[in-house]
Amino acid sequence: MRILFLCKTFPASDSEAIVSGEVKNAYYLAVEMAKLGHEVVVWSAGTHRVSFRAFGLEVEQFPRVPLKGALISVGENLLDAFRFAGAKRFDVVINHRLTSPILILLIAKFRFGAKVVNTAHGTNWPEINANRFSGLRGTLTWANGLLQRVLDSASYRVSDTVVSVSAYQCRELADVYRVPIERTAVVRNGIDLDRYSLREEAAPSEQEQRVLFVGRLVRKKGLDLVLRAAAALKRSRPGVRFVLVVGSPEYAKMLSRFDAMVDELGLREDLEIVWSVPEADLPLVYRSASVLLAPSQGYESLPTVLLEALASGIPVLTTRAWGTLEAVKDSRMLLVTAELDEIVTKLEALLDDPPTAARLREMVSEVSWEAQTLKYLALIESPSLEQAP
Repeated sequence: MRILFLCKTFPASDSEAIVSGEVKNAYYLAVEMAKLGHEVVVWSAGTHRVSFRAFGLEVEQFPRVPLKGALISVGENLLDAFRFAGAKRFDVVINHRLTSPILILLIAKFRFGAKVVNTAHGTNWPEINANRFSGLRGTLTWANGLLQRVLDSASYRVSDTVVSVSAYQCRELADVYRVPIERTAVVRNGIDLDRYSLREEAAPSEQEQRVLFVGRLVRKKGLDLVLRAAAALKRSRPGVRFVLVVGSPEYAKMLSRFDAMVDELGLREDLEIVWSVPEADLPLVYRSASVLLAPSQGYESLPTVLLEALASGIPVLTTRAWGTLEAVKDSRMLLVTAELDEIVTKLEALLDDPPTAARLREMVSEVSWEAQTLKYLALIESPSLEQAP
């Protein structure tokens, strides 16, 4: 099949940092489809026009639309339609942007008979509300999110199917966006199980204890709780090291608040804060950790960082909510209240008596990217997605 991926951005190699799930999941899925012999073309956004071949696929990077908020969707729709008019025919169009296209899907579907598949990377409306600030900024964010919800709903209606990473999010697509449940499908994010391999087992007393956070500097990720937990353990367990992998600056929406809290809690010399870790280096970061702390306080579908940690044999401590419950099956690794006392108590328990690495990896042993890509292709090739002549 000739397949077009619409992506936010696309790395040229694994020496780049791959920060957001909407980028990482598209990257691995497109590469796996190319490995299986499909002709894959990626349209992404960047600072300037670039074309390159990598991983057996073709990437066309176009300049980003110089607009804000939901107007980005409008601008991308118009440019997509213009570019698509002069492109070769595609059999399938797969959207992996957070913002959902409409015009290109309509053209692909009704003019060329292509199948169109949309993804739901966080579904904008819950995502925006999870990161919302108070005051005028919050009101403008809410209004923009409302407009984006209308655009996304229209895009989902055009799609032959909407793919989600969790059953929880499928229900949300039905409740929030009125997508019929029979037009949604669950294909969980995959893991490169060769890349994210098990660390060697070692007794807790024989290794430095490191609490790891991996995520963007945005409100919903619970970074305030991570910092308060670091301050609490600094007093009770001064030997525990906190390592914070905080994505890249373009995703840092609460940098000033984060810096202020680090200074307020007296943690400037106690944290290892790392920016823009290349994808090729990230597995080693996991394998050097004792626990991954991910106390999200806003909407999550199913964070890929949890799967990466479990595949590496690292226990996680995360919020008992959303699609997380479909992957993390051990109550010792789930936060009920996400209050500081509970976080510290459960962190200490996991540091003292972690589950075995083999048991943790077993939780994600069936979600290799190869397996998940085959599920995605089976969905695309399903007779239910065949277009009328």
